[in-house]
Amino acid sequence: PAIPAIYKYTVNVVRTDLCSALSDTFQLVVRRAPQITFPAPTPICSGSSIKLLATATGNGPLTYSWTPAATLDHPDSLQPTASPTVAMVYTLTVTDSNGCTATKELTVTFYSQPKISLPSNQTVCAGSQISLTASVTGGMPPYTYAWTPSADLDRSDSSTVVATIAKNTTFRVTVTDSHGCSSKDSLLLVITLPPKITPGPTLSVCTGTSIKIGTTITGGKQPYTILWSPSAGLSDSTIEQPTATPASTML
Repeated sequence: PAIPAIYKYTVNVVRTDLCSALSDTFQLVVRRAPQITFPAPTPICSGSSIKLLATATGNGPLTYSWTPAATLDHPDSLQPTASPTVAMVYTLTVTDSNGCTATKELTVTFYSQPKISLPSNQTVCAGSQISLTASVTGGMPPYTYAWTPSADLDRSDSSTVVATIAKNTTFRVTVTDSHGCSSKDSLLLVITLPPKITPGPTLSVCTGTSIKIGTTITGGKQPYTILWSPSAGLSDSTIEQPTATPASTML
């Protein structure tokens, strides 16, 4: 019988000569199996945990067994916490005091995870400004942003920020989507010192003649962009040691 109840059955045995009829009655008790219910499934973010909110009724005490057990904190409890790394189907088996069992499956799925990327590490001049932009794909917009350290930024809550640094600094950004799922990335800004110019000595030259002038440039990052001024009388105002043919005293 499919319906829990007490059923009585009678069996009659009659010989072919219709004599000595025998009968017997027996009772069959059909007990109600435990009942399991789950709430509507809700996806989770990658790397997070979820409490499996099962409820069960039946003739107590009830015992519980969840499988697979590897990503559960207490697979022998009614509501364990699951920490899966991929979508997972968990099966709960409930056994009551009469040995009756019920089994039900619960599927845990994941939201699409946002993915963030920053430019590669960069070299900048001390005190200069540089724009940093975080690119995001996946997840569910709108996104929120949190940059650290924020002291050297014009703002810390935007996809694009402007940094002004005086020392080597690693910036980190966390993006969070509307589901609460997040992703992180970082980049290093390396300070380069400005080039240093060492001027040559004061030179004398006869009117109408030429002389090679120059300077020594060190530091910074090559190649250099050079510009002499005034450029009049110079063979090339964009090289380190041009030839000068001044018409008068020049500085």
